[in-house]
Amino acid sequence: MDSYVHTRHPEEGPAIEMNAIAYDSPTADLDTSPLASQPVAHHDSISNHSENERLLDNDTLPRYAQTKFLSRYIPEADPNHERAQTFRVKMAKRSMMLYIQQGLAYTVVLANISFTIWAFAEHRPVRGIGTLMTGDCTVISRLNAGLHLLLNIVSSLFLGAGNYCMQILVAPSRAEIDAAHRKSNALDVGIPSFHNFRAIARARASLWLGIGITATALHLFWNSAIFASIPFTVFPVAIVTADFLTSVDDWSVTHPIPESSDYFDRRWSIYDLHLAGQGFTHLNNTQCIQQYLDPLNSTADLILVSKDTAEQNNGSSLLHGWISGSDFVHWQSATRWVCVAHEDYNWNHYCSQDDISQYADSWKVPSFNKTWAPIEYCLAGPSGNNAERCGFHYSAVILVLVCVLTLIESIFITWTAKRHDSPTMVTTGDAIAEFLKRPEHGNDTLLSSRTIQETRADTGMNTAVWRSRNNDIARWFHAVDGSSCSAGALLIGVVCFIQAVLFFRFQSLSISLPSLWRYGFGKVNPFGLVSGKLARAAGTAGLLSRILFANSFQLLVSLCYLFLNRLLTAQVATAELFRFLKKKKPLRVSSPEGMQRSSYMLSLPWRFAAPAVAAFILLHWLVSGSVFVVQTSAYSSGPDGQRIYKSDASRIGFSPIGILFAVCVGVVVLVVLISNSFRTYGDVPKSLVLFATNSREISTFCTPSSEDTDAWLFPVSFGIVSDSEGERVTFSSDVYLLHPLEGNREV
Repeated sequence: MDSYVHTRHPEEGPAIEMNAIAYDSPTADLDTSPLASQPVAHHDSISNHSENERLLDNDTLPRYAQTKFLSRYIPEADPNHERAQTFRVKMAKRSMMLYIQQGLAYTVVLANISFTIWAFAEHRPVRGIGTLMTGDCTVISRLNAGLHLLLNIVSSLFLGAGNYCMQILVAPSRAEIDAAHRKSNALDVGIPSFHNFRAIARARASLWLGIGITATALHLFWNSAIFASIPFTVFPVAIVTADFLTSVDDWSVTHPIPESSDYFDRRWSIYDLHLAGQGFTHLNNTQCIQQYLDPLNSTADLILVSKDTAEQNNGSSLLHGWISGSDFVHWQSATRWVCVAHEDYNWNHYCSQDDISQYADSWKVPSFNKTWAPIEYCLAGPSGNNAERCGFHYSAVILVLVCVLTLIESIFITWTAKRHDSPTMVTTGDAIAEFLKRPEHGNDTLLSSRTIQETRADTGMNTAVWRSRNNDIARWFHAVDGSSCSAGALLIGVVCFIQAVLFFRFQSLSISLPSLWRYGFGKVNPFGLVSGKLARAAGTAGLLSRILFANSFQLLVSLCYLFLNRLLTAQVATAELFRFLKKKKPLRVSSPEGMQRSSYMLSLPWRFAAPAVAAFILLHWLVSGSVFVVQTSAYSSGPDGQRIYKSDASRIGFSPIGILFAVCVGVVVLVVLISNSFRTYGDVPKSLVLFATNSREISTFCTPSSEDTDAWLFPVSFGIVSDSEGERVTFSSDVYLLHPLEGNREV
């Protein structure tokens, strides 16, 4: 119901348009115009009956909303009445919301601990990594993607519970605001704030810091508690002479593997090929190249037969031998020997089938003493099926760490609920309600015009002409100081994508959309791995370092969400305040009473919070498939290949299509934010928009009449109040309240 602005001064007479009291409540609209003609209910007390008769006989309906009057007709207007204690109101209380956050947090902790106990009992870890299942790579890939999506949702909900508590903890109390105001300082109200950190109580600051540290650690590790692995085969390779099958030389004598070799301990697997080769499968050069070019699909022992003879090699039929995959960390280079002999080969160039197939007839491979051996054909042993060897694993260290961190944060949440449930000004509505209930100079003292002017002079505010048109129009971006963090995050995403594009160009790979799609989202490719120092560390330390690197992008996304939340909160808080210029509205508070509205999300209404949370959950998932940890599980050669745990390795992989999708979502979020920022606040001067989150300025605009003591419980409006105490702009339930007019000197 729209408010009716009555322009008659109180001295003109008692005729009051009571439909100016319009209750913009989610439960009911109230029109009190017929109240003067309604009989008093028979069950009212005698005293109430007499009071109502006196009011009606004298035609002196109250100018301000009063609980003692309105509760006779609407019991819910009295916050202490049993009918006001509805389920919705109880659920919206800050204490109840904290209990819900506790329940959510401990549910996640219980699930984490239960899963960890089950995993350790049923799938004991080896070298810090447990294998939950091994099987078809397509099934494992889908399972990994689905469970990581679920994990992102659960972790977002859990971290959201911690963020809820952090907002309560960093929000200032009335005593802290009063202390800041006495020093002529202002605190932030209604937005996540680092500015308030030094002003709040030390215990709350420590708790806020504790939740922040545990949340940061969880961002860095949680997403990698479970992960998939791809199979990688370690197998012997020998380059032999054309007459090796008839040669009787002993390779261990005629061509001993030097002790300095990385594969000295496995030298006998090379020597054994001398006899085993008689039962191997014959492959021509083209077939051999196709089978062994991809290191992830090479699973059989291999003999490369050259055109040389043993006589040309000092009586030895073995020209050279090595273990493919002995450098298990750089496994993507395990089969580069296929291409290195050709003059145009570049080590930074990914060797594809098209590149090497043209050399099949004149194919050469590196041999002993930096010579090249021309290959006539190949002999391949029995192959294994790597398509059935993918694994789904957990990290024992990270699972335990996640259990400990979630338990610690849950304890912090409980501590917040039990020890820090005292009123703090979390929303702008909380601050307005508090200052209307207890104005800075006390509601027992009449606020004289002199006192009001002194208060406003102290905040640096003076009267000015109300102008809101042409160049002075206020837009949403005027309520904030820019979006540098989001722009910076987007820049990082664009840089990552450009680097990936340049990488693929350098590797002579196609970057067309069909090709990018073929490379796959979250799919491991030998050419999609990060090299350098991050590729050298091994063992648990290597895994943790790569997890930290991969998940640092998750932390970046979370920081961007916090900034966007702060940005949007400031804009929405300002928009909500200026809606009070149009009609009376109930205050949106963290613990509603009377006709006040609830605020489940604290900083943002659901219509803004839900899309923002959904967008960033999607972004977290896309980032997890864009930059990720690649774990390889090493096997020996053949169809019955055995696990070689000491040759397992971890690397950083990236997916160009995933990076593209993540950047696109980031661009959409930024475009929506910028577009939304061009909305206007209506007929409001842009010089006024920054007061919505400033405690001193909010206090200045909360100077109600000494009779308007219950305004904080009822719908109020923002405008000009003129009474015996002077004329001022304030929040009030006054039915005579006037709105500022264009060109008038008001604020």
